Amino acid sequence: MSNWKTVTYPEPELEPVVPFGVQVYAERIERLRFHMERHGFATLAVYADRERFANMAFLTGYEPRFEEALLLVSQSSTLLLVGNEGYGYAQSVAILPGLELGLCPTFSLYGQPRDLTDKGKSLTNWLMHFGIGPDGPVGVVGAKVFSEEEFAAAHEMTDVPVFVVRPIKELVGHPIRNASDLLIHPSTGLRAGGEMTSAHDIAAFDYAAEKSYSGVRNLLANLNEGMSEEQAASLLGFSGFPPLAYHLALGFGERHANAGLGSPDPLTELKIGDPVTFGFGLWGANVARTGFGVHSESELPLDAKGYIDELAEPYFRCLKDWYEALSIGTAGGAVQSKVSWFTDDPRYAVGLNPGHLLHLDEWPATPFYKNSEDKLNSGMFIQCDIIPAPGAPLYGIHTEDGVVLADARLRSSLKKEFPRVYARIERRRALVASLGINLAEEVLPLSSMQACVQPFLLDAGRVICG
Repeated sequence: MSNWKTVTYPEPELEPVVPFGVQVYAERIERLRFHMERHGFATLAVYADRERFANMAFLTGYEPRFEEALLLVSQSSTLLLVGNEGYGYAQSVAILPGLELGLCPTFSLYGQPRDLTDKGKSLTNWLMHFGIGPDGPVGVVGAKVFSEEEFAAAHEMTDVPVFVVRPIKELVGHPIRNASDLLIHPSTGLRAGGEMTSAHDIAAFDYAAEKSYSGVRNLLANLNEGMSEEQAASLLGFSGFPPLAYHLALGFGERHANAGLGSPDPLTELKIGDPVTFGFGLWGANVARTGFGVHSESELPLDAKGYIDELAEPYFRCLKDWYEALSIGTAGGAVQSKVSWFTDDPRYAVGLNPGHLLHLDEWPATPFYKNSEDKLNSGMFIQCDIIPAPGAPLYGIHTEDGVVLADARLRSSLKKEFPRVYARIERRRALVASLGINLAEEVLPLSSMQACVQPFLLDAGRVICG
C-alpha cells in the first residue's frame, strides 16, 4: 500500500552566475598536463564536434557550433584548430590564456572555401607546426573508451574521425593511444571525476538545474487534455541559456513511451490515459519524467490499474535505496548492488545503468555497473537515471534529477561564496527528507522537485513517499 504526500513546488530562483574567468581554464589545463605526464603523453589531441563538445568547452571555453575542432596540448603550448566559421567565434569565446588559434579549412562545412593561405594550413601542416612527430607519444581524446571485449588492442581504438586520426598516425609513425579516460573516467577523469569542481562550478550547474526545474514545473502546472506535444514543449520556456544538452524530448502515447527520445510534434494531442514522457536537459542539468496523463488512479486505462502497486511504488523504493547508498568513497558497484533487486528484475525491464555522471554533457560516463570499483568522489555531479520500461500496459515510470557530492571543505566554500545557492540546496534536502529518503550530508540535491515520483502527471503535486 503506497504512502502519498502533496508537494507544493517552490517558485524558481533564477540567479545567473558570473562566467568563469581565465584563471579557471588555466588551472584546468595545468592539471591536465600533470595527468599527461603521469600517463606518459607528450601531446594530447582533444577532438570536439557539435555532439561531443564538452571536453573542449571545459578546457578552453570554446565548443564548435557547425564544425569539428581539435585542441592540441603539450607541456608548453596549446593550439586550437577550427574551421572557417569557428575562427571568429573562437576569438570571442575561447579564453584559455596563451591559446594559439589556427584556421584549418578541413574542419569547415562541405563546399566552403578550402584555400590554404598564410592563415590557413592543412591539418598535417598544423600538426607539424605543433611539433607532433615520432619522438613523443600522442594521446587522442574523444567521448568514448573501449574494452578488450569490443576490440583487440582497445587502447588504440578511438571514436575520433579517421580524417583526424590518420594524419597524426602518419606523423607519429606508431600507434596512438586513446586518452579519453584522462578527462572522462568515472572516478579519476579530470572533468567527470570531480577533481576540479569548485563552489563556482556547483553554483553554475545549480543555475542550470533551476532553469530546467522551472520549465518542468511550468509544464506540469499547465499540461492539459487536448494540448499538442508542441504546445506542451513550449511550456518548458527554453530561452537559449544554458544551451541544450540534448534535443527537447517530449511525447504522448505509446510511440514515445517505448523510447522516450522523440521530439514533440504539432499534431499529436494528449488524451486522458496516455503515457507521457519528457526530458529537459541543459548544460549541467537534466530533469526528466515519465508517467500517465491522468489526474488520479481512477483515470488509468483498465489494463494499467496495477500501475501503482506493480511499478510506481517499487520504483520509489528503488530510488530511496539508490539515494541512500550515495556517499563519498563508496564504489559505484556497491550502489548498483543496492538497487539490483529492482534493476535486475525482468518485470521492470531496466536496460541501462542505474544512474550516471553528469556534466556539460548529459552522460560523460558512469561508475554504476556490476562489480564497479570506481569510487564516488567529492565534486562529482551525478544523475539519478533509472528507467524501467516494461512496455504496455504499464509502459514505464521515470524520475530523473541530479545531485553533486561535496565534502565538508567544498560545502563550506559553497556556503561562503554562494549562500543563496546553499540555502536552496538545504531546502531541497528538507524536501527529500520529507519523502522518507535519508541523504548523507555530502549529497546535495540540484533539483527543486528532487526524487518526487509523480505517477499522475496531471496532478504532479501528488507524489509517493516512504
